[in-house]
Amino acid sequence: MAVVDNYTSSEFTNHSLHSEDNSTCVLMSDTLHTRRLVEFGSALIGGLMSTVDLSVLVYLQYKRKGAAIDFLLTISVISILILFFYGISCLPDLCWFGIEYEGALRFWHDYLWMFTVNTLFCAYGYLIVVLIIDRYIAMHHPFYYRATFVHNRMRVRCILACLLIGALCNMKWIILEPYSPDSVARSKTAWFKALNGITCIVQYFVCGLLMMWFSYKNYQKSHEINRDQGCGGTLGVIQTFTDQGQRAHEIVARICVIFTVTYIIAYWPYGIYDYIDNPKLNNDDHFLGALFILINFNQALYLQPNLLIFAYSSRLYRSTLIYILKYPFFTIGKCFNFKKPSRPELRPTHELREPAMIDLFAMLYYSS
Repeated sequence: MAVVDNYTSSEFTNHSLHSEDNSTCVLMSDTLHTRRLVEFGSALIGGLMSTVDLSVLVYLQYKRKGAAIDFLLTISVISILILFFYGISCLPDLCWFGIEYEGALRFWHDYLWMFTVNTLFCAYGYLIVVLIIDRYIAMHHPFYYRATFVHNRMRVRCILACLLIGALCNMKWIILEPYSPDSVARSKTAWFKALNGITCIVQYFVCGLLMMWFSYKNYQKSHEINRDQGCGGTLGVIQTFTDQGQRAHEIVARICVIFTVTYIIAYWPYGIYDYIDNPKLNNDDHFLGALFILINFNQALYLQPNLLIFAYSSRLYRSTLIYILKYPFFTIGKCFNFKKPSRPELRPTHELREPAMIDLFAMLYYSS
C-alpha cells in the first residue's frame, strides 16, 4: 500500500539530493531518502520478476489455446501496473532522469496516485481470493464450474468486482486530498476515522480471512479425496479424479495456503499502519522508518511469489521458464552451433478429461 509522506516538516534535517541550487529536487530526511531508494529498488526487482512471470504465462496460454481471460494472467498484469506506478512515483523524489512534479504529473500525484496504487493493491488481494474461490468451485462443484464459472463473462465480472471493491475502499484518498493543506485536520475528524477503519478492515482483514477460509476448505477437500480414493470409494457428485489430476489439486491447495500466509504477513501489518498513519512517525522515527522499509520491500516482492513457487512446484512452468531464458542466448549463439532449447510439451485444453483442469493455474500441475 502507498502512504502519504510529509516532506516539509521542520522537525527533521532536510537533505538535498543533487545540489543546494537545484530547486526542483524535493528536500527530505535521510530516512525518507533511504526509503525511496529501497522502494524504487524493490519495485524494479519485483517488476522484472513480474515481467518474466507474465512472459511464461502468456506463452503457456497461447500454446495451450486456452480461454482469453485468466485470473492468473490478470494478477500478473496488475502486479506489473502496481510496481510501475510505485516505482515511477519515486523518481521525482530522487530527482532521477529529470522527472519533476509539474503539470499533469503534479495533479496525478496530488489527487490520483494514492487512489490508483491502493486500488490496484486492494484489487490484487481480492483477485487472489477469486483465484482460491475458483479452485474451491472446481474441486467442490466441478459440473457447475465447467458450465458457468469458466466462461469469460463470469471471469470479467469477477475481475471488475475486485476493481470495484478496491475503488470503493480507496475513495477515501480522493476525499482526503492527502497533499492539500487541510488533509491533516480532515484526517482527524470522527467521520474520516470511521471511514478509514471500515475500509482498512474490508481491504486487508476481510480479504485475508476469506483466503484463510477457502484455502482451508480446499486443503480439507484434497485430503478428503485422498482418503476416499485410499478406501476405494466415491464422493457422490464429485467425479472420479485421476492420480495426476488429484496430485494437481493437492499442489494447488498447498499453494493457496502459501498465498494466504504470505498475504497475512505482508498486508495485515500494513492494514494496522494504514489506520494509525501519522506523517510524523512516517518521517522522523528511524526505527519505524527501517521497519517500514522492510514491510515495503516484503510487500513489493509479495506481488509475484508465484515465480519461485511455480518454478519449484511445476515442471511445465520450470521448463517453459528455462526455454524462454535460453532462447535469446540461442539466437545470439547460432553461429557457434548452439543447441536449440527444447520446447516444453503441454496438453491443449481439448485433451483435458477433468473440468477442474481447464484453468491455467491448475493446468500448470496437471501437465507436470
